[in-house]
Amino acid sequence: MIQFAYPELLWILPLPLLIRLLWPRARHAQGGAVWMPGAELITSRQGGEGSQGWLYLLLLWLVWAALVIAAAGPQRLGEWQNLSASGRDLMMAVDVSGSMQLQDFEIEGRQYDRMTVVKQVASAFVEARQGDRLGLVLFGDHAYLQAPLTFDNKTVAAYIREAVPGIAGRFDTAIGEAIAVSLRQLMLRPASSRVLILLSDGSNTSGLIEPLEAARLAAAEQVRIYAIGMEGATLGSGADDGATGSVDEKLLRQVAEISGGRFFRAHNTRELKQIYQQLDQLEPTQGDEARVRPLFSLAYWPLAAALLLVLLASAWRLLRAWR
Repeated sequence: MIQFAYPELLWILPLPLLIRLLWPRARHAQGGAVWMPGAELITSRQGGEGSQGWLYLLLLWLVWAALVIAAAGPQRLGEWQNLSASGRDLMMAVDVSGSMQLQDFEIEGRQYDRMTVVKQVASAFVEARQGDRLGLVLFGDHAYLQAPLTFDNKTVAAYIREAVPGIAGRFDTAIGEAIAVSLRQLMLRPASSRVLILLSDGSNTSGLIEPLEAARLAAAEQVRIYAIGMEGATLGSGADDGATGSVDEKLLRQVAEISGGRFFRAHNTRELKQIYQQLDQLEPTQGDEARVRPLFSLAYWPLAAALLLVLLASAWRLLRAWR
């Protein structure tokens, strides 16, 4: 089945014919007149005499028709397809404050900063999700939405890998604000499928919203918060002054309990991987299947026809010029 995205544009198809019929009258009318570039191609037979001139004009009108049809957006409707709507709406809130530069985690015997470990583990977790909508919030002094809820888990994972400590402020941690920004996205989705995974290595020192207040709002909206407190066994160097990296375990535990979620503590890379493996076992919410019909654009066909007709018209003029 073929349809047009902008069918109203088809009304201008007879415009050249109307100009052809009305132009002689306008030419003899008294008073001012408006000059139209290229009008001689319509009002005269410069393409040739007799039937040959009209054939040239027909080519030009066919070019016009092909361009108008292309602009109207011809589309072909595909077959109905079923899309699985099972899964969760899952927001990731990741701490990117300056303390995430502390090098107190190991990967294969080598010391790495916390952010590098989070990028590796969290991005792998996101890429493995199938059927879930995922979103990403990054927070430091303030929280901001990096990726809204989407089925494009590859892009969300890429955003996690590209995160840089200090991008949202170096010296403070706005945990309450991160929860609130995540809730804004989740509250638009069905209540039975909403989850927030909050990862932080500090305490709440910034933002206008208190974390416990945000947690109570999450509980009222049936959003479960799974909080991860991240802090290595030995503190390294590399953070800016004021970014101590001391995780507020009590606060994160309260936030998780109020919302009906759980609190996890990661002292090393192995524990962090195990936490994400546990999170991966959360029961998915089965939703209704959605039926869609894909649209395939056919605009390239009239555009190709217009190009071919222009080449024919140009060749026509060249051949007559050489005679």
